[in-house]
Amino acid sequence: MARETNGLMMRAGLALVGAVVLGAAAPAMAQDSTAAKVDPQITAEALKRAAGPNILIKGKGFTPGGSVRIVGSNPPGASTPLNFGTIKADSTGSFTLRKEEACTTDDVNQLGRRVEFTVTDETTKKAVKARVDGGPWGC
Repeated sequence: MARETNGLMMRAGLALVGAVVLGAAAPAMAQDSTAAKVDPQITAEALKRAAGPNILIKGKGFTPGGSVRIVGSNPPGASTPLNFGTIKADSTGSFTLRKEEACTTDDVNQLGRRVEFTVTDETTKKAVKARVDGGPWGC
């Protein structure tokens, strides 16, 4: 009978160890499932105005309340890329960025170049891109 008791106690002890290990892993699995639900999407537009483009970038599917980094390639005639820095997504993982930029060229031959925006979810490092025509950067 002592052997049966030891066997039961051993099995109970292993079950307890298994429960502790599984319990410790559960929060990590919950974090991974949150990251898996992040599916960033953006739209971008640049509208021409006399002094340069009026840029509108909208995003959804980012980490709720998380940081979002927004950069753009060199506009036509510019030697440096656009850097709009980091903004916060709202509680649903959405954001809207409106920005007025200055003209960068008066050379119509350069206006065919597109500007590519890259938006990165800083929590998951997932990045998405959108392109706009370079025309609005012309003076």
